Amino acid sequence: MILYHFSNEKHEILTPQSGINRNESEDQRIFGRPAVWFTADNTYLINGVEGKYRYTIEIDENDPYLILDEALKYASEILGDEIKWYASLIPREYNKLEKWNASTSSYE
Repeated sequence: MILYHFSNEKHEILTPQSGINRNESEDQRIFGRPAVWFTADNTYLINGVEGKYRYTIEIDENDPYLILDEALKYASEILGDEIKWYASLIPREYNKLEKWNASTSSYE
């Protein structure tokens, strides 16, 4: 499956971290553990703003180190949105890196 990671920082490898956008509603299998967060939504906004970089990876959905956050999936369904969040507990190489271009309002 194709997943996306958004960041305001440029990385050579996506390394699990305990970032500032974490919250207590996370799935208990992930809560408090360093992770790299991915979504299938290629237009996600970080706090309402486009991330400076969009990383694209292709990953097997049965990968044992990729966890679907069931708690956030449930909350998204209640709010009427279908965004699924996945956490990777291991470093990941990405297939594609794009930078946000404000003048064209797109990743390039």
